[in-house]
Amino acid sequence: MQGMTKKQAQLLAFIKSSLAEKHGVAPSFEEMKDAMGLKSKSGVYRLVEALVERGLIFRLPNRARALEILSDPKLSAFSTFALAHELERRGFKVEAQR
Repeated sequence: MQGMTKKQAQLLAFIKSSLAEKHGVAPSFEEMKDAMGLKSKSGVYRLVEALVERGLIFRLPNRARALEILSDPKLSAFSTFALAHELERRGFKVEAQR
């Protein structure tokens, strides 16, 4: 993928595989740290933020495991997490669907 470092591409691949294996549950920062062979979670945070800035993933701040892969960065405004967050911000109660 153009404009992405090798580590960012590896992390994106790990997140995708983890989401598939765990039926939509994103890996924790600890799991990502271990998978990437990093010594601290701050390195994972920087990699995740770079992927968010590139429009490849969406992350809800202050929420554990709230990562979503964006298949089309142009549609990021319509992601499930973004929609739920916007609805909650506007005062609507949003319940998880099972």
